[in-house]
Amino acid sequence: LSPSNQYLVEDEGGISIPILSACSDDRDPYSQLEITATSRIDGLLDLKTSGGDLQIQPLQDSSGSTMVDITVTDSAENHWSGSFLVDIQPVADPPSVQGLPSTITVELGETLRIPLMITDPDSNELTITTSRSWADIYDSHLVLTPVFPGSSLLIITVGDGNVFVTTEIDVIVRALPLLVIDEVTSLNDDLSQELSPGSLFDLSTTVWN
Repeated sequence: LSPSNQYLVEDEGGISIPILSACSDDRDPYSQLEITATSRIDGLLDLKTSGGDLQIQPLQDSSGSTMVDITVTDSAENHWSGSFLVDIQPVADPPSVQGLPSTITVELGETLRIPLMITDPDSNELTITTSRSWADIYDSHLVLTPVFPGSSLLIITVGDGNVFVTTEIDVIVRALPLLVIDEVTSLNDDLSQELSPGSLFDLSTTVWN
């Protein structure tokens, strides 16, 4: 008798089905029988045998239906064959955002590009938005061009139409003072005269912003 059809859920684990304990053979005890199992669709299930049981494990992020063919063989090469259905119900996987730190420091007036990776096992059609007009996602990079100094909370939202995820980043924008050298004077020497190579001078510098 073939095992009953199995109904699983994507990414929620597999099942172990007793096979040999339900078998009888006029030549060998059931513990010496050999099991082989194959899925008719590749890339959906991982099938293993252990202690007379068939272990069925869906592959990560996989869903769909397939028939599993099993064969039980004794030492005389006599065999029994059967098949059953394995159906894996899909679940909506969230997008993933990787590569971003929790805090970023950038200089006012400069552009900072940070590489990042956005993936989704269910869809290639993703919507990406940011909460600041001076932040954008371009060519797998977060591009920051802040327009005012201070600390800002940047929220990046990624969705695939079913599930949306958010990533929060503290952006610290530093505004360095614009310094101008106003005057350079010598304390003891006349710089208008011819200077000897290797001479040392005490200078006074006036800087303002």
